[in-house]
Formats: sequence, C-alpha cells, structure tokens
Amino acid sequence: MGGGLNISEKGGALGTHIDGNYNDQTGLNRRLNAIIYLTKDWKKKYGGTLGLYNSNGKKLIKSIEPKFNRLIIFNTNDYSYHGITDKVNYPKTNPRKSIILYFYTKAKRKKSETKISKPHSALWVKKNYKDAAEKMIKIIQNKNLLKKYSSISKNNEKKKFFSQHIFKDLYNLIDQK
Repeated sequence: MGGGLNISEKGGALGTHIDGNYNDQTGLNRRLNAIIYLTKDWKKKYGGTLGLYNSNGKKLIKSIEPKFNRLIIFNTNDYSYHGITDKVNYPKTNPRKSIILYFYTKAKRKKSETKISKPHSALWVKKNYKDAAEKMIKIIQNKNLLKKYSSISKNNEKKKFFSQHIFKDLYNLIDQK
C-alpha cells in the first residue's frame, strides 16, 4: 500500500493519465486507487472534479464531485484514464484536500488490463513526450536559448538560476505552441 495527503490549491490541475503500474521498491503491481475527499463545504463552482475516461483517455465517461467524506475506489490499469477535469477554483483558505491510497499485489495484471508490459510511471494523454522533445529542440534552436544561457559560469548559485529559468522558459514556450 502507498499514498498520502493530497492538497490542490486554487488553479491546480491534473491532466488525464494512467498511473504507474509497478512499485520499484516492493516489486508489486499497482491494482487499486482509493480517494477520500476531505474538503468541507465543497461547492460545484469550486471545480476540481475527478474525471474517468474511456480506454484511450479521449472521452469523459463520468465526472465525480469531490464532496466531503466521499470515497472513490477504482481499478488502476493501462486503460483506467483519469484526471481533474477542471481547474481547482477553491478559496485560498479552503484548498481541495484528499487522502489517496494505492493498493498493490504480487499478481500481475490480466492481459486485458495491460497495454505496456514493462514497468512504467504515469502516462499522460495530452503530453506526447516525443513531440515535446522535438518541440524543445526546435525552440532551443529557434530562440537561441543555448546562447542566451551560455554565459552562466560554474558558480553553483548561477547554475541553480540557469536550471530554474531555462526549464521555465522551455515549458512556457512549449505550452504556447
């Protein structure tokens, strides 16, 4: 079993994805997710609903409101796409809170639940990493980012600044495309 407390503040989101299928530390296979919502006085206008999608993650099948004390349990496999369908719009003083639990077994998933047989982390519908990598290369070339940041010295403080800012720039530029 794994999990923890999850807090999503105003503007928070979670794109459509399937969860990782394996725990490297234990060698166990992830099978179930359980979510218990803890935010009192939830209102529909606050958003943050859980979306359950079809087997390719393209069509929303069910939206579930994060009402206080609601427990959601669902099978997690390579076809159980889910995410937050709308950005969280809770008041700053009352963020979206939940406890998330993950259950694992020694038994492997059925073939009907497996698309990728090797261990994997979360896989996102809206993020095609090959496309993102190609976009990054093009952006680096087109915007001369290497030239922009090449004056960074071996100073650790400047390296930290460099890593924070180049990735922020890349993310913002990719997000605009």
